[in-house]
Amino acid sequence: MKNIVKVTGLSLAVIMFAGCSQTKPMEADSDMASLRASVEQARSAAEQANNNAMAARQLAEQNAEKINRVFRKSQMK
Repeated sequence: MKNIVKVTGLSLAVIMFAGCSQTKPMEADSDMASLRASVEQARSAAEQANNNAMAARQLAEQNAEKINRVFRKSQMK
Protein backbone atom coordinates (compact mmCIF):
# COMPACT_ATOMS: atom_id res chain seq x y z
CA MET A 1 0.00 0.00 0.00
CA LYS A 2 2.88 2.36 0.77
CA ASN A 3 4.27 1.74 -2.72
CA ILE A 4 1.00 2.80 -4.32
CA VAL A 5 1.00 6.01 -2.30
CA LYS A 6 4.63 6.70 -3.25
CA VAL A 7 3.99 6.06 -6.95
CA THR A 8 0.90 8.26 -6.91
CA GLY A 9 2.74 11.08 -5.15
CA LEU A 10 5.67 10.85 -7.51
CA SER A 11 3.40 10.83 -10.53
CA LEU A 12 1.55 13.92 -9.30
CA ALA A 13 4.84 15.75 -8.81
CA VAL A 14 6.00 14.79 -12.30
CA ILE A 15 2.70 15.90 -13.82
CA MET A 16 2.91 19.24 -12.02
CA PHE A 17 6.48 19.86 -13.21
CA ALA A 18 5.61 18.74 -16.72
CA GLY A 19 2.80 21.29 -16.77
CA CYS A 20 5.27 24.06 -16.02
CA SER A 21 7.63 23.27 -18.90
CA GLN A 22 8.04 25.45 -21.97
CA THR A 23 6.81 23.13 -24.74
CA LYS A 24 4.38 23.53 -27.58
CA PRO A 25 0.75 22.59 -26.79
CA MET A 26 0.71 19.56 -29.10
CA GLU A 27 3.97 18.24 -27.66
CA ALA A 28 2.70 18.82 -24.13
CA ASP A 29 -0.47 16.84 -24.84
CA SER A 30 1.42 13.86 -26.22
CA ASP A 31 3.95 14.09 -23.38
CA MET A 32 1.13 14.10 -20.83
CA ALA A 33 -0.56 11.13 -22.46
CA SER A 34 2.72 9.24 -22.45
CA LEU A 35 3.34 10.19 -18.83
CA ARG A 36 -0.15 9.11 -17.78
CA ALA A 37 0.34 5.76 -19.50
CA SER A 38 3.65 5.28 -17.69
CA VAL A 39 2.11 6.23 -14.36
CA GLU A 40 -0.77 3.81 -14.90
CA GLN A 41 1.68 1.00 -15.72
CA ALA A 42 3.66 1.74 -12.56
CA ARG A 43 0.48 1.83 -10.49
CA SER A 44 -0.68 -1.45 -11.96
CA ALA A 45 2.69 -3.07 -11.24
CA ALA A 46 2.61 -1.79 -7.66
CA GLU A 47 -0.89 -3.16 -7.11
CA GLN A 48 0.14 -6.54 -8.52
CA ALA A 49 3.20 -6.64 -6.26
CA ASN A 50 1.01 -5.78 -3.28
CA ASN A 51 -1.45 -8.56 -4.17
CA ASN A 52 1.40 -11.05 -4.53
CA ALA A 53 2.83 -10.04 -1.16
CA MET A 54 -0.54 -10.44 0.55
CA ALA A 55 -1.00 -13.89 -0.99
CA ALA A 56 2.48 -14.95 0.10
CA ARG A 57 1.77 -13.72 3.63
CA GLN A 58 -1.46 -15.70 3.77
CA LEU A 59 0.34 -18.87 2.68
CA ALA A 60 3.08 -18.28 5.25
CA GLU A 61 0.49 -17.90 7.99
CA GLN A 62 -1.25 -21.12 6.90
CA ASN A 63 2.05 -23.00 6.90
CA ALA A 64 2.94 -21.64 10.35
CA GLU A 65 -0.39 -22.84 11.70
CA LYS A 66 0.14 -26.32 10.24
CA ILE A 67 3.61 -26.50 11.81
CA ASN A 68 2.22 -25.36 15.17
CA ARG A 69 -0.49 -28.05 15.04
CA VAL A 70 2.05 -30.76 14.34
CA PHE A 71 4.26 -29.46 17.15
CA ARG A 72 1.38 -29.41 19.63
CA LYS A 73 0.42 -32.99 18.65
CA SER A 74 3.99 -34.16 19.18
CA GLN A 75 4.07 -32.50 22.62
CA MET A 76 0.86 -34.29 23.66
CA LYS A 77 2.35 -37.75 23.05
